[in-house]
Amino acid sequence: MYGTTNLLYRSVGSGGSGSGGGGSGGGSGGGDNRDLCKDSTVDAVFGTADGNYYVFKGRNYWRLTEDSVAEGYPRKIRDDWEGLPNNIDAALTWTDNKKTYFFKGSQYWKFDNMRPEKGYPKKIR
Repeated sequence: MYGTTNLLYRSVGSGGSGSGGGGSGGGSGGGDNRDLCKDSTVDAVFGTADGNYYVFKGRNYWRLTEDSVAEGYPRKIRDDWEGLPNNIDAALTWTDNKKTYFFKGSQYWKFDNMRPEKGYPKKIR
C-alpha cells in the first residue's frame, strides 16, 4: 500500500459502513491507527493531485506517508472534507482534470484536493 507511485487512483474492496471512532489517542477522529488495521475493510484508498494519499473508513480518514500514517490521524471526515458524508462507497482522482470524485449511493461529489467544488453533490446518471 505504501511507496512511490505515479498513480492517483488505487482501487480497493468496498468495506461498506466501516466502524470509525473508538480507541484512544491520535487526531480529532477519536480513534487511533489500530482502528485502520483492526479488520481488512476500508471505504476507499486514493491519492489526490497534490501527492497526498488517504484512507477513508467509516467517519474517519487517515493521511498516509511513505511508510506509515501521518501524525495527528485519524481525523473526522466532516471536519476537513466539507459536505462529504461518512461511509463513502468509492473515491478516485481523475488524471485529466486532477479532481477527486467521491461516490455514495446515487450521488457524487467533486473536490480539488481537499476543497469542495460548488454545485455538488450531483446525482449519478
